[in-house]
Amino acid sequence: MSTLCNFCITLTVIGLILTNAVFSEARVEVPELQVDAIRYEYIALQKSLWLYLDKEGTSKNAEFRKVYDSHRKFVNDNFQSNFEVGRYDILNHYEWSLLERDLLQIDRMFDYYQNFMNEHNNTAEVNERAILDICETVLRNDNVFSMSRIFQELELVMVKQTLYYRAMLESTDQICHTQQSAQQFIYSLYSDIALTELKGYTMMQFSWMMLRIYGKGNFSQEVELMRMDYVKRTERALKLLREVMRRADRILWRCDPGKFEQGKNYDEVTRLLQGYIENEVDLNKEETCREDCAFYQSTRSEGCFKDLYCARQPRCSGKLYHCTYVDADMWVCPA
Repeated sequence: MSTLCNFCITLTVIGLILTNAVFSEARVEVPELQVDAIRYEYIALQKSLWLYLDKEGTSKNAEFRKVYDSHRKFVNDNFQSNFEVGRYDILNHYEWSLLERDLLQIDRMFDYYQNFMNEHNNTAEVNERAILDICETVLRNDNVFSMSRIFQELELVMVKQTLYYRAMLESTDQICHTQQSAQQFIYSLYSDIALTELKGYTMMQFSWMMLRIYGKGNFSQEVELMRMDYVKRTERALKLLREVMRRADRILWRCDPGKFEQGKNYDEVTRLLQGYIENEVDLNKEETCREDCAFYQSTRSEGCFKDLYCARQPRCSGKLYHCTYVDADMWVCPA
């Protein structure tokens, strides 16, 4: 009895091109942001340092080491990123262009301040004049530069003139450009602004402490007014942020690239389902040929009998479904 039985298993070939899309409309409450946790940590540090400076009987050198080393550690532990130029270029507003310039100025000043402290680890070797130069630069208050003015402008534009709302609308329309959801864009914008503002606030507090240590004044009133103003501005910004974040879409859509390149910006699934011709002898481990198609509605290829026809086609390593019997001779042209 011949063991070669002709039948055909026919399936439809389906090719799939995978596109990247994520869609979610769930709403969540805004948790405490990382930048806010850093801010709370610094306000606590600031308070403890001023209490230390108010203690009697502490030497000038001890005060200097305490303030200098505490700030260096805090800065290195919490500030590793810079404000990026052009990251929010979809905010095509004149007010934003001015704010971005000011934020970059604070960031560059902070880089110098941080690098100075890291390059002068030994407080005994720190030059007083160099510290005073930093303090004078940070606390400068004129038409050329004023940290306090920048802080007020930030609140005016972002909160009172609701640029956060406008940013939400812009990012919703520009999702292909930002590759972020509107909520992600607002979160990132707020975090970068708040972190840069905290850098400026940290430098101002450091400067007043150093001037106090060097006997240039008491500055208690300036420090308290600045702290209260900073806390109130932050509360107003957070209140608006929560409202904007609540309304902002969490939809994220990965838009088509300008040019498709397989393996880089898309993948194609081929031969997922396909027609397959097999001899019955290769569909069972006993190498028999005595069943009908109903027996093989869900099976797999078990071997290749005497390396006949099966050896001339790629073997199916998956499952075989829906056997169809062909009761005729036929020519098969392998694909």
